[in-house]
Amino acid sequence: MTCSRLCRPLLPNSKKSWAKSAGPVLWLALALPLCAREGVVRLVKTMADQGAFRASINITNGATFQSGELLYAPGKMRLELSDGRVIATNGKELQVLDTSARVLGVQELEDPQIVGLGWLLKGYLIKEDGRKARLIRDDNSAFYREVMLEWDDSFRLIKISLWPPRSDNWTTILFSGYRAAGDTAAAQFQLKPQPGFRVISNPLNSE
Repeated sequence: MTCSRLCRPLLPNSKKSWAKSAGPVLWLALALPLCAREGVVRLVKTMADQGAFRASINITNGATFQSGELLYAPGKMRLELSDGRVIATNGKELQVLDTSARVLGVQELEDPQIVGLGWLLKGYLIKEDGRKARLIRDDNSAFYREVMLEWDDSFRLIKISLWPPRSDNWTTILFSGYRAAGDTAAAQFQLKPQPGFRVISNPLNSE
């Protein structure tokens, strides 16, 4: 699932386009497992101790670029993209709202852990070099076969790169401008379509 799909407009009648656009949001809860190497463990602890926060992000995939604003709370996330789309999860549902296509996709999450990175890192070989880590997996059934992490001196995440199987492009997300979360009420993580919007239920189930 590539960021080029995440960053381009959704087709109004395409469940598949919605499904392909939603993938990178699933790891943004930042729930790394504690079995990783020391630097990754400290990164996990720092992000967990920080709790709720806001951050600016830049997403690139090949020649495609997208910016956005991330609101994170434990188990929840809201991402507002520069093209007007909003992606959110309350831990129970993953939602993608595309106002230009007048579509809201709603995917039920059977396992809340899919929101984080814990499922992603299982079975990966982890190699650390200073403030960077590389996670490698040969299994093509993995969601991403390689993941690159980078953190700052305070062990906050500043960069994550993802390489899906059967893709030539990396998706890279840069994090900056960490700040207080402000409003983390439930309504922030539950999207409501305007009248006349089409709602697509569980589009990932048709994949």
